[in-house]
Amino acid sequence: RASAPPGAFAYQAIEIVCAPGERLVVGPLGRLPLPPVARWLGLLVALAGLALYVRALLEFGASWRFTIDRNRPGPLVAKGVFAASRNPVYLALITVALGVAVALGDGLLLGIACAAPLYFQRLVLREERFLASHYGEDYADYCARVPRWLGTRSR
Repeated sequence: RASAPPGAFAYQAIEIVCAPGERLVVGPLGRLPLPPVARWLGLLVALAGLALYVRALLEFGASWRFTIDRNRPGPLVAKGVFAASRNPVYLALITVALGVAVALGDGLLLGIACAAPLYFQRLVLREERFLASHYGEDYADYCARVPRWLGTRSR
């Protein structure tokens, strides 16, 4: 079952709502000494990730599922942002997490954001087994054309 890393979203929500200057964590995992330009860049990265997330969900259309749906999986989506990455939703979530961590200057969030790709990689490998068994040659062709994340193709 796909879900967010335990507590990550709750922690982000608490951090955003806290009064300025209040931190849940102090020390090396607390406030990062980042210049304002880095925080603004973090915000832009988070917004770019949010835009990618929305676009990917819209392009998913009827195939969108929160978990693997073995009974009604929907058609294979291989166009739009899915022509550049087989996992744009997870890529977007990682991008948002990194951007928010930098924008807030929070060491713990940055650690969570850096660990997120490992978590999502496990989900992706599980999903790929299902996609390969369900879509067969169509999915194999898609994998041959489109990288798992970005850059070069990886199987």
